[in-house]
Amino acid sequence: MAKQDSIQLMTKGSVAKQIIGYAVPIFIGYLFQQLYNTVDALIVGNFLGQNALAAVTSVGSLIFLFVGFFNGFATGASVIVANAIGAQDEERTKKAVYTTATFGIILGLIMTVSGYALTDQMLMWMGLPKEVFGLSSIYLKI
Repeated sequence: MAKQDSIQLMTKGSVAKQIIGYAVPIFIGYLFQQLYNTVDALIVGNFLGQNALAAVTSVGSLIFLFVGFFNGFATGASVIVANAIGAQDEERTKKAVYTTATFGIILGLIMTVSGYALTDQMLMWMGLPKEVFGLSSIYLKI
């Protein structure tokens, strides 16, 4: 790699510092996701009522499933990119990054379209009560 000095490899330096430097952004991301869910529930519960709150909170696990899927995809892709960086193979690194980005965009579009089309079916599989079914469907589609 031409710019070796600007790349921080996890194989150099303090292991604890490297792990903390890697874990903190992930932790902050999950923290913001949880704060989003909490604030969402507070606002909906205080302003839109009991059924709306039930609709929003009942689909939290479904949303987390999709977020977790993409996090898993990103983690797997990061292994391939890290392997290429560790091998100092600039061409393979570029290819891995571009392939990951392209696949992520395509997968995101497929998941968006299929998720929108299958929202009601997924909610039926979850056994949502009819009182919150419609609101949950609208919330997920938005």
